[in-house]
Amino acid sequence: MKLTRLCTLFLLITLISCSKDDAPSQPALILEMLDIMEKNSINRYNINWNDFRSEVLAITENDQSSNAINQAIVKALTLLEDNHSFYIPVMGPYLWSERGLSC
Repeated sequence: MKLTRLCTLFLLITLISCSKDDAPSQPALILEMLDIMEKNSINRYNINWNDFRSEVLAITENDQSSNAINQAIVKALTLLEDNHSFYIPVMGPYLWSERGLSC
């Protein structure tokens, strides 16, 4: 009887701990990406990062679909104006600036 209760308790704890709430939201991923860009961009001293963030985040303000997230990422890569940055998602096509790549 005790073993059954213990197993049931273990199963419940396991199910609760595996919730999808632990995964970062897509807007959080964009914010993290923007932080990385601001810290590492070759043009980091020439970009107004407040305007940059506002313009990128405006795209996903009312729409947080995968398509809107991709549009925000492409917009951010375009605003970097470095012509060599790109994004490789876990699934889906590579994303790069609207201007394309020129390495």
